[in-house]
Amino acid sequence: MLKLTHLTGEPALCRNDPLGVMTLSYAALCRADEGYCRFYEQEDAAVLLQNGSALVACANQNADYDEIKQLAAFLGCRTLLCENAALADQNTALTRSGLMMRGLFEPMDVTIQTPLTTAEYRAVYELLELKNVAFDAWFADVNLRIRRGTAELAVAKINGAIAATASVLHRTPTSRVIGAVATQKEQRGRGLASALVRQLGAQTTYVLCLREMEGFYRRLGFSDCGRWFEYEITKEQ
Repeated sequence: MLKLTHLTGEPALCRNDPLGVMTLSYAALCRADEGYCRFYEQEDAAVLLQNGSALVACANQNADYDEIKQLAAFLGCRTLLCENAALADQNTALTRSGLMMRGLFEPMDVTIQTPLTTAEYRAVYELLELKNVAFDAWFADVNLRIRRGTAELAVAKINGAIAATASVLHRTPTSRVIGAVATQKEQRGRGLASALVRQLGAQTTYVLCLREMEGFYRRLGFSDCGRWFEYEITKEQ
């Protein structure tokens, strides 16, 4: 049975799992702002993160996904991110999927270069081609997570202009999830994004990888550790 929780601890099933790292990172972020996200537990089978209209399920083989989908519909969530490949039905459509990949990196003794002005943040926003979120909302979210130590954003500059970017999207004391990696088209092939990922990577680093990025992460030493699936859901469950 699912129950609302404050998630003050670190459930075992959230360790060594990128969706678990994401969930624990948001739990740390929300301790100073209770209204930011909600968390649910399903006995010892699943821990769920509700972030706006998205539901993230870190679950094992004993999870009751029918109950999880019913909760998602009840909460009005539009998407469900999980590791279950068999949820598609008349009310649940698979929209995206990809590999979970893991890399083991030694911390680098370097200074991470971050955007310094609103104009530089806007340059990163445009480089990432974020069409589904307004700049002001993205800027506020990124800055909140950076200030509270659950995220990092790094950039590489050429002649003072931002040429590449990468981020730690979610972080716990022992693991992190890398993403939002992009390079200006005319600057590709120079290793800028690879250098940023290496700088941001420390200890265990995960990525939720789309198929077109597999080669990039494999060249950096990442290896497969599972698959992720994103579903669009309706309320009629």
